[in-house]
Parts: sequence; structure tokens; C-alpha cells
Amino acid sequence: MIRRILKNDLLQGIQERKILCAVIVFISITMTFLYLLHINKYFLKNENVLEITIVDVILYLFKGMKKYIPSEKNPFIIDWQYMLWNILLSILIGQYASKIGRDNDLLVLVKSKSKGRWYFSKIWWCLITILFYFFLIFLGMIIGMVLGGIFFSNIHIKFDITYNQSLYQSMYANTYSAYVLLARFFVLNVLSYICIYVPQMIITLFTNTFLGYVYIVSVLTISAFYANWYLIGNYQMLYRYEELYLLNQNFIWSIILAILVIFIVCITGRVLIEKMDLLKRK
Repeated sequence: MIRRILKNDLLQGIQERKILCAVIVFISITMTFLYLLHINKYFLKNENVLEITIVDVILYLFKGMKKYIPSEKNPFIIDWQYMLWNILLSILIGQYASKIGRDNDLLVLVKSKSKGRWYFSKIWWCLITILFYFFLIFLGMIIGMVLGGIFFSNIHIKFDITYNQSLYQSMYANTYSAYVLLARFFVLNVLSYICIYVPQMIITLFTNTFLGYVYIVSVLTISAFYANWYLIGNYQMLYRYEELYLLNQNFIWSIILAILVIFIVCITGRVLIEKMDLLKRK
């Protein structure tokens, strides 16, 4: 039964938002292409070919922002790429979450005869949507890199798991394996998005779409302002990995914290859903 419920959720939550999914891919293609254009112009004077890998593009698109230091009296400006990736996903999650428990979804709930199965189907939908969101971004990256390789003669596109250290010396003072960086990026980023967006879905379910967006903006802004390992949003900014020692001793604790947050949020939502009258919500 839960498979049928989940299939229904996926069809409604993703298939009905094909335009938004296409926009996500287009933005990823555009950002990747513009990055390669910038690199091509920078190295145009050197008459040598620069090798760019998919890891280089990932490090750029998800670099985030360095630790903000108020004492230096610099203006607090949130990195636009960090906000853009989150805004796109919040819309994808929020639009569907606002329709949970309404119209056809109530019929699915009645047929399932279990609020528990119905609720955890929504959790699984959220997890799959986040993974699908990353797939769309990386699909756009690959297309953008192929286009860049065609248009820019000074750039040699490689899909190796390596990165150009000369481009990221300011980001990683020490030399780390690209496999290590990529593994930690996927683990921490995915867990970070799950920790942030499962609560958004649950908040939207129990309140409304607006409060779900308020929650997202609040979490992202606080995470950007304070560089602390226990603020989940920091995991999305590669610039802060060394600052927070996420490549060393705090990596395991960060994973434990993220899993604990996910568990508490899911169980809390499960308890509340039993007390909620979904017919009144409609």
C-alpha cells in the first residue's frame, strides 16, 4: 500500500511540476556555462589549455560564503548562489506541501486506512525529491560543461574526480583528495537539505505555505550569519568546511547531529499528524 501512496505522491509532486524542473536544469546549465566563460576569459591571455573537471564546477557552484566577521564592519551579504539553490528547492517542496491533505490526496488517505503510512509516504516523497533535485542540478552541470567544451577552445573538459588546486587555493589551504571532498560534499549537503526541508514540509502541512517559507529564510540567514558546526545550513557552503573542521573531527558529529534532527522531526510530525483533523484543513 505504501508503494502505491508514494507513487501517487511522486506523480503529483514532481510530474506536475515539469516546468519548474526544467527551470532548475536551465539555471544549472546557465551558471555552469557562465562560470566556464569567466574561466576562459581569465586564462585567455595564457595560450595554454586549462583542464576543468566536474569537481571544479561543483566546488564553484556550492562554494557558499566565507565566515562572516561582524567586528570587521563589513556589510552582511548572503551569497546569491547559496540562496538560489535553496529558494528553488523550497518552491518545489512548498508548492506540493501546500496541497497535502486536499482533494485527491484525502481519497488516498482514506484508502490507505492509516495516517502513519500516509504520513511516512510524504517523508519519503521529500527525501526522493531532494535527491531528484540534485540530479537535475548535476544534469544541468554536465550539459553546461559539454557546451563549454564546444564553445571555448582554451578549456579542456574532463569528467575525472579531480580538481584544479590553482583555482581553489584560497578555499582549501591544505591539499585534500577530490574523492574526500566530493564524498563529504554529498554526505553533508544531502543531510543538510533533508534537515532543512523535511521540517518545511511538516510546517507547511500543519500551518500554511507562508510560514514554511519564513522558516526557510530564517534558517538560511542565521546559518549564513553564524559559522557554527551545529547550524545545519553551514554544511551547504564549501568555503566553511575548513573553518568548521568538517574535514576532520567534527565530520562525524555533524552527521550524527543531522541524523538526530531528521529523526526527531519525523517522529514529532508523526505524533502530531494523529491529532490533526485533515478534513478541517481542507
